[in-house]
Amino acid sequence: MKGVSAVLTVIMIFVITIALVSVIYTWTTSTTGGLTATGKKQVQQVTKQLSTCMRIDSVSGNRIYLRNCGFGVITNDSISVFVDGAPVSFSLKQDIQSSKSGELEILDLWRFSPGTHTVKVSSGTVTAQKSVRLKPDESAIAFWSFDEGSGLVTEDSVNRIDLLLKDRKCVYRTGTYGTHWYEYIDMGCMDTLKLYPKLYPRKLYPRWKEAKSFCDRRGGYIPVVSSSNENSFLLNLAGRGWKWIGYYQDRNDLSNNNGWPDGCPNEPAGCWKWLPNETSSYTNWNTGEPNNGGGTEHCAVLSYRGTWYDVRCWNWYNFICEHATQAQPLTIDGDVDYPDWTEGYSGTAISFDGYDDWLQVDNFSEYDPQKEISVFLRINKTWDFGKWVINRRSTNSTWAGWRSWAIAVTKSRGEDVIRACLSTVTNGIRCIDANATGLYDGKWHLIGMSYNGTHISVYYDGRELESIEQSGEIYYDYKNPQASSKDWRLFVGDFDGATSPGTAVIDDVMIFDRALTPQEAFGLSER
Repeated sequence: MKGVSAVLTVIMIFVITIALVSVIYTWTTSTTGGLTATGKKQVQQVTKQLSTCMRIDSVSGNRIYLRNCGFGVITNDSISVFVDGAPVSFSLKQDIQSSKSGELEILDLWRFSPGTHTVKVSSGTVTAQKSVRLKPDESAIAFWSFDEGSGLVTEDSVNRIDLLLKDRKCVYRTGTYGTHWYEYIDMGCMDTLKLYPKLYPRKLYPRWKEAKSFCDRRGGYIPVVSSSNENSFLLNLAGRGWKWIGYYQDRNDLSNNNGWPDGCPNEPAGCWKWLPNETSSYTNWNTGEPNNGGGTEHCAVLSYRGTWYDVRCWNWYNFICEHATQAQPLTIDGDVDYPDWTEGYSGTAISFDGYDDWLQVDNFSEYDPQKEISVFLRINKTWDFGKWVINRRSTNSTWAGWRSWAIAVTKSRGEDVIRACLSTVTNGIRCIDANATGLYDGKWHLIGMSYNGTHISVYYDGRELESIEQSGEIYYDYKNPQASSKDWRLFVGDFDGATSPGTAVIDDVMIFDRALTPQEAFGLSER
């Protein structure tokens, strides 16, 4: 029995082993078949999705037109997109079948500056690459990165708008009236003649006292106007612009001194006098002048209309020297020192010398935003006090404040300030000042403004600082039938042709025809 039991045991073990082998074989065969079928299906799906050939046909704004020049289908999940090697978010409008083209939209192209970039679309081992000119935002009107252009012209990267480098030429004229000889000296000569004050060595003056001092050294004096004929002669000699004349109020006469026990009577019209040892009873004040605006206007200027205004003696104007006998005419260096190309925030930028540099677009009217606007730029170094950094000129409308929109940097009560102004048809001009700590620290800063139809906002390094209410369509003076071609101009680094230039480096001037969101403004600062 023991022998039989052992045999039976062996037989049972054998049968069980065969059964287990059979089960394992059946399971393995089934699994392998399933895996093989799944693998084949996955390969078929991948093969269907991956194209063996892609080509970028063209780029418009943030849209890429991609052609499937191979087999298979290009889908949103099967590709990756890069700009200058950096991955970007995108959206493929629909699958691209073989031999067809489709539209691919880049969603965060605003992170990149306009201009030439390398776009690459990748699908597995297949890539399509092209150097293209990108317009990151459809609302971008102009973007001057100063990396394109040379000499006296720089071109924007969006609409190819020429921004011209400008410098005021030195205008010097002489003439004779009666027995006296006169010489007219334009502000463009200030750099050549070194007439700027020592206190502000980089400002384009002379003030009244600098003009007087220069004429004194020349053996003459600021003109003493004795008649309407002489007034007309001076106007014709100097041409447009305002000119100092030798009419002023002595500070002593305005106090309790010099024979006036209660100060100057009949201020603002009283106590006006001509230069020492000179007399004249002739005056030609403009209507409402003198008015001592702000309580600080004690010197007289001859306006381009021929009438006189009282102004602050520390303002800056052209001037004329009057001589009893002819002096040796000045020798003027006619060379013009234009703004310089220099190292920028990225690439190159424009440097202003602080005398008489500016940039100008001769005709910006066809690009003017009507409902909304955003203006941003980068600035470095210390811009002189109270200078307009960029402005869209508006000359003929006094109620519009002489500009359609503008950005300035200044100081107020010891604080660094960004000032933004914008005029509308509804409300005229409104300005806002926002403290911008560190603006004058010699580092690169992004400053800007936006108008969304209800508010003007000021931005500093991507942060919204302040906003004020404003409404209506943006006002432009060229809509006035009497407007001149000057009303079409855009200025950078100056208000009106080098009457208030400053010392700074400017880069990346950007103008949009809509109000950017705070998030988008922050994105600009992160570029």
